[in-house]
Amino acid sequence: MSFVREEVRVLFVRWQEVLAALALVLIGLFVATRGGFFLVGVGGVLLALGSLWAWVAYRRLAFLAKGDAPGLVEIDEGEITYLAPYGGAQMELDGISRVLIDPARACWILESNETAPLSIPLEAKGAATLFDALCSLPGFSAQTALQARSAKARVLVWERTPLTRLH
Repeated sequence: MSFVREEVRVLFVRWQEVLAALALVLIGLFVATRGGFFLVGVGGVLLALGSLWAWVAYRRLAFLAKGDAPGLVEIDEGEITYLAPYGGAQMELDGISRVLIDPARACWILESNETAPLSIPLEAKGAATLFDALCSLPGFSAQTALQARSAKARVLVWERTPLTRLH
């Protein structure tokens, strides 16, 4: 028997990383107000780290999957693996040429020159790790990805720019 309502528990689990970051901010404020140059510096560092962590956690919250869609996303050594009952596949992170979000189908679409496009539902288990991995691509805009979630049609989030030769 639980003393916490299920809706409240789910809400706290969803926001737990943001709440932990805000707790670090409060600890930083507490330490900084205890006096002395050393404690002000330590508190300032904790405050800065907590603020940065809270900002990243809040942005990641938009892509935190509930696991309602079929499939599982795993990322290991720069290789994205989507395990699904029908049509799972693998794709190298360095091999991705375009990233799209299709809000109508609620999925990521990863395109590569070497393989067929890979569609991964936004609500698949582990899809939040995909967002983190895609943020490491050069020029990837998390803000564009967040805005694409509410678009009406398919949105190009990122495209690899061809390398130019200097000679």
